[in-house]
Amino acid sequence: MPLRDPHLSLRAHQSYVSLDISGVTWHYITVDSRQVDEARNELTKIALQIPEVTHLFWVDDDMVYPPHALKRLLAHDKPIVGGLCHDRRHPYKPVIARYFDRSWGCDEGAYGWLFDYPDNELIEVDATGGAFLLVKREVFEGIRSRFGDSWAAWWTPIPEKHGHAEDLAFCWQAQRAGYSIHVDTGLDIGHVGEVVVDKEFARRNRAFEYGRWYPPASTLANAARQRGVRGTTDLDSASEKPVASIVITAYNPNPEYLNAAINSALAQTVPCEVIVVDDGSDTRVEVPPGVNLVTHPTNQGISAALNTGVASMTTEWYCWLPCDDLFEPCKVEFQLSYLLHVNGLAGYHGYNLKLDNRNQLGHVPTWIFRDREEQNRALAQGCVINGSTVMVARSVLEKVARSPGVYFDPALRYAQDWDLWRRVGFETLWRGMPDKLATRREFDNLTEKLKRSKDPRKIEEDQIVAAMKVPAVLNKEKTDVSTR
Repeated sequence: MPLRDPHLSLRAHQSYVSLDISGVTWHYITVDSRQVDEARNELTKIALQIPEVTHLFWVDDDMVYPPHALKRLLAHDKPIVGGLCHDRRHPYKPVIARYFDRSWGCDEGAYGWLFDYPDNELIEVDATGGAFLLVKREVFEGIRSRFGDSWAAWWTPIPEKHGHAEDLAFCWQAQRAGYSIHVDTGLDIGHVGEVVVDKEFARRNRAFEYGRWYPPASTLANAARQRGVRGTTDLDSASEKPVASIVITAYNPNPEYLNAAINSALAQTVPCEVIVVDDGSDTRVEVPPGVNLVTHPTNQGISAALNTGVASMTTEWYCWLPCDDLFEPCKVEFQLSYLLHVNGLAGYHGYNLKLDNRNQLGHVPTWIFRDREEQNRALAQGCVINGSTVMVARSVLEKVARSPGVYFDPALRYAQDWDLWRRVGFETLWRGMPDKLATRREFDNLTEKLKRSKDPRKIEEDQIVAAMKVPAVLNKEKTDVSTR
């Protein structure tokens, strides 16, 4: 067990002490204060010095599992076999991987993740994680024989192939030494974070439309380039060229929330341009280096701030992040990959509600439109697309603008987003993803304060005006019946 914290969490400790090890000669080995790959290599060397050791059972210190888990893995009698684990960050990927070669249009060493795995089966895979893994002694000895008698780098990442993933490096070596890798999808292992991410949680909080194996983003981007999709950008995280613009609007923001929003934008897995529009705050808004700050001398309203953000963009793709909301690190990469994959020009996705300051998350169902007719019928009833979830091609924004540079209508103080989403909807199909790639705060924050200060009559007037304005756009575009 590579310990990242000297004390196990209560849940992980309860799982450990409840584990059925009857009839098993047990050696508990741990090291701490090391990089995880160094810790795993050191633990392996220690274990192989014990002659009676036949298996090495790897358990991370943030896993929860049923008492019968070890006995179940032993019964499979496979060289390498693991339980079903999930990443604890969105998109909560199951750690069941397939190796992609150059025929997929991506670099050697890329792995895709099996999201719609068969339930309650023992399946052979190309790689899995080291979080809950049973490995026969012969595998480590076989790798040493394959790569050299003095080999002691079973878990050392191979940068050009696996980045910092020590478990993928181990699986890559094991396969090339002739050993198969299996995962028992009926052995559900929980990953402890803010919540316990297990099979049920992962499936409830994200879903995919990409088929059996989800290829890496580079594969989707390459495929889009080959089809000549307009607006295609390189999604390689090593590239320094921004692939999308994230516009953060702020007026007298809570500094803690604003910093969190900016950090979530800067933490994207692909390069992004981050633009903060200070709409005339009473005190100066501070931003870190690398963030483009645009300041209004006086408060002009959310529509003006959003329009300024769009005008400041240097990329093709627009995202809006209110100053008290958060993006998941993979938001831009995942959403842009999907839009390129389906030739989409506008997209939205699911989101979580941050219900209080204790990081409790609420589940929000996401309506995925089947076609333009269903989409426009839904948007006629209300704003069913949350602003924190959108990504729109700038070319579409220019086409549906009220006038040059006026995308969000300044005359609408409370329905400006709904108004624009409807106009975009008459131009193209909004491509929805159920995946929860953003978190919206809903407790004692700026959004709630604004809600409490709104005049219900003014909100209703805005909605009526917005509804009346849309038919003119519809009439102008009625000859466009494509589903793009």
